[in-house]
Amino acid sequence: MRTLRQSREAAALAEARTCYDHLAGRAGVELLDGMLRRGLLQEQSSGRTDRSHTSAHRFEVTGAGARTLGSFGLNVGEIRRSRRRFAGSCIDWTQRRGHLNGALAAAVTTQLFELGWIERGSVGQRRRSVRITPAGTEGLARTFGLDLVGSCRSCEKS
Repeated sequence: MRTLRQSREAAALAEARTCYDHLAGRAGVELLDGMLRRGLLQEQSSGRTDRSHTSAHRFEVTGAGARTLGSFGLNVGEIRRSRRRFAGSCIDWTQRRGHLNGALAAAVTTQLFELGWIERGSVGQRRRSVRITPAGTEGLARTFGLDLVGSCRSCEKS
């Protein structure tokens, strides 16, 4: 049986958390969906999958995406020079859908923290949980087309 605290922590992790160094949970899935919907990313399937639950999807930044990410404060060319995979997806264990991973996702997440759009969860929560701030709700909607207000329970608790 779960305690109230455990239930709240689980709900917070499902809403928004980090997966290694990138945004996951419902917010991470919505971020990828919004970037695809707005034409900022274009999917390029490699035609294979592996056993690590990482899908074979890879993404490329479009011209519109480079402009938007530049306005957001990211240098796509610099991120692309990283030694790690540029942009792919992880299957999110709470949403059962993909969220963005790779060097691009890490850079986006770092910028979200620097802008104050997301912040670490409270001391009582696991360190992976993040909270989307009011500025983040507005900024993510404006920049990436996310609508997190309607059902984001962790956004309301601060």
